[in-house]
Amino acid sequence: MRFRVVLSLMSLDERIKAAGEKEQEAIRLSDIANDHISLSRRRAEKKVKELESELESLKADLKNLEKEEADAL
Repeated sequence: MRFRVVLSLMSLDERIKAAGEKEQEAIRLSDIANDHISLSRRRAEKKVKELESELESLKADLKNLEKEEADAL
């Protein structure tokens, strides 16, 4: 357990040098997976912001249409 804590505080290069061959591959794969997760999260957050913006625009359009309808009556 203590070894894992120490590894988590090291840079990627330091962790790779300190680990054995199998551990090196696991560290590299873990780093790639973390990068992929971060990228996916950023893309999802961007998409959520776009959809929230579109929703606000649609709400404003609906409000304007309701006002126009009320004015027409």
